[in-house]
Amino acid sequence: MELILNSMKKILLILLICSGWFAQAQTLPAKMPGKFPATDSSRLAAEMKKLTAAGEAGLIARTLMLKPAKTGDNTALQYALGGYAYYVTQAAKEDTRKIASRAFCKALVRMPDVENKAFIISLLEICGDNKAVPVLKQYLTNKRLCDPATRALLQIKSPDAKVAILAALKKATGNSRITLIAALGQLRYLGALDDLTTYTASEDPLTRKTALLALANVGNGNSEPLLAAAAAKSQYKSDSTYATAAYLLYTWRLAENWPIGPAVKAAEKLLKNSHETAFRAAALKVLTETRSNDATMILMRAVDDTQPAYRAAAFKLAERMMTSGKAELWMIKAERSEAPVKAGVITMLGNSKQTVASKFIMKALSDKNPEVKLAAIQAVGVFGSSGMVPALLNSMKTADTLSVIAIRDVLLAIRGQDVLASVSASMAFQPPFAQAALREVLAIRRPAQ
Repeated sequence: MELILNSMKKILLILLICSGWFAQAQTLPAKMPGKFPATDSSRLAAEMKKLTAAGEAGLIARTLMLKPAKTGDNTALQYALGGYAYYVTQAAKEDTRKIASRAFCKALVRMPDVENKAFIISLLEICGDNKAVPVLKQYLTNKRLCDPATRALLQIKSPDAKVAILAALKKATGNSRITLIAALGQLRYLGALDDLTTYTASEDPLTRKTALLALANVGNGNSEPLLAAAAAKSQYKSDSTYATAAYLLYTWRLAENWPIGPAVKAAEKLLKNSHETAFRAAALKVLTETRSNDATMILMRAVDDTQPAYRAAAFKLAERMMTSGKAELWMIKAERSEAPVKAGVITMLGNSKQTVASKFIMKALSDKNPEVKLAAIQAVGVFGSSGMVPALLNSMKTADTLSVIAIRDVLLAIRGQDVLASVSASMAFQPPFAQAALREVLAIRRPAQ
């Protein structure tokens, strides 16, 4: 069950990442055995040598020393075994890893306590190899051990592991079935396509939702009609069925394949039908990546959208792919656009520090629209060029209160002694409120000795 919850969180993070709302994606970690704290590294190193020297029989004996749940403290032993599982995955230790995997498999079969079995399976998740599959698959039908066993097989990721999970699914029920469906999706196992498709029609909402996400994760072209129909039924909105999220994930998986035509069509369908910013922004990202030659034109159309959050996502995508040549096109776009779009272009050019846009930004400091002017002031602050200070001070003469405060803050941030000279020379020509702001700049940057 935990596996499917993690899987769903990954899907939601994909939405946020694609929308440009998260700089980095972080998924829930699997439950791994603990390691020694850094301060105990010498103790850990000694323990690793001891376990290696013990060989397979010694490692089995050590593992079987785990006490049944609630009858003793296994912390130290779990640290040692967990550390060893990681240790044998290091480079040039493949033979040692095989021995460890074999030993843990044998200990697993002999271990009577179910919680200790779960722990040993977590060790196999770290260092297990394909020879561990016959042992692990026995636990896929166990209510308590299905989740850890599935996690281990996901890490092994061999053809045998995929077949084992699919075979277990045919007999699974309840939470175990959910776990196995999610795993087949994560493995992107084409052999499970028919079974996953069948489960999308399940009467159980969680099974149906999980199957949709798994089918989307596989990313097979034949699944498009089914996934599109489910998203359409949800009106391309975010709801408890996860149907639109599944269609987005499917679109993303298609974009990883060639030809890119199906991915383009799916992204365009999502853009056309959804009114939610997260989905639209994610589809826009897919579209710009699959149609890279047309990306700038696509984004220029996108920033004309009436939805501010969607415009912001489009500007963020454009910023990431900005070049001097594209900056020229965006400046032309800005001159022909209304204030919100023009301000967005200026902010984007400033954030991407396109020097070719310096004159354009300085000219915008005198724009009559407060939103555009404020964007230009902030862009100057991002550039941090003392050469822009005279234009900044000139615009201050006719600036409103908000702009004066913004200019003051920018002047405090731009480096260079010539900034102070320009401020002092400009003082006499500024209105009272601007003079007060400039005196603040001088007092902070050149305090009395």
